[in-house]
Amino acid sequence: MATFSTGQAFASGFKIIARNPLAILVWALISLVVAFAPQALMAAAIWPQLQAMTAQQGADAAQSDAALEQMLAFSSRFSAFQLIQFAGSLAASTLLTGAIFRAVLEPGDKAWFYLRASRQELWLGVCIVTMWVVGFMLIFVAMIPIFIVTAILAGASAATGAEPGVGAALAMLAMLLLTTAAAIWLFLRFSLGLPMSFADSYFRLFDSWRLTAGQAGKMALVGIALSVIVFILQMVLLAVVLFAGYGLMGWEGAPDFSTLTLARAAPAIAIGAAVFALFSVVVTVLFSAPLADIHRQLAPTADEPGAPGI
Repeated sequence: MATFSTGQAFASGFKIIARNPLAILVWALISLVVAFAPQALMAAAIWPQLQAMTAQQGADAAQSDAALEQMLAFSSRFSAFQLIQFAGSLAASTLLTGAIFRAVLEPGDKAWFYLRASRQELWLGVCIVTMWVVGFMLIFVAMIPIFIVTAILAGASAATGAEPGVGAALAMLAMLLLTTAAAIWLFLRFSLGLPMSFADSYFRLFDSWRLTAGQAGKMALVGIALSVIVFILQMVLLAVVLFAGYGLMGWEGAPDFSTLTLARAAPAIAIGAAVFALFSVVVTVLFSAPLADIHRQLAPTADEPGAPGI
């Protein structure tokens, strides 16, 4: 059975970052414009409602009619901008993931910093949307037995007048862990459908099942190692950004959000958005490049048995 090098897959994202630093900056700019710009518009639109809600809560008037009206206006605008944010996130994910896959699978095609809007990106986008929809449905289905068990335990506790014991808590924890493990395993088994669909310009999500047979364990090790590194970087970056943002606001004591204006917060928001856009691109590269590299190592060539005929 064919296998792949975990070290090579783990290092693939770091190699792209080291070899294409300018491309990383361009990708971050694309992410900032396509994905983060809708969020900035949303923040500007709902800022008055958010500020008013904060002031009313500070005055202990959260139950007043005015506070309720502000909350309803806030919720309606937030829901509308959620659709814009979803479209922007999908476009950014498709373009950037396609560029990363191209950098791994077609390293010589460097024009436009590997960015394209081609048939490859089209099928990649279809594959991404399919994974989102199927993943949501599976999570919903997986939560049903957890809800049922929770209801049974709650009913038994109410009937006997006793609090749920340690055994019940452990049972719930075990079910949650098993559900999470199953979700991760399914994602790993189908994850190579993304680079496969991109490479062949065709919907090949379910063909990943055959290619990843016996590889989920090694793929999980790569993901765990990358997750540890990303978590450490994220904590450091978050601490630096919060410290810098606190300084930019000019706060000397406890922050007062009720008097914070959008004009005053704009510089900190802009710098934070740029930093996190760059960080999100780096994280996307670190996790997406191994998928393309694993596919390149495992996929049969055109002359080998089992090679795709499309």
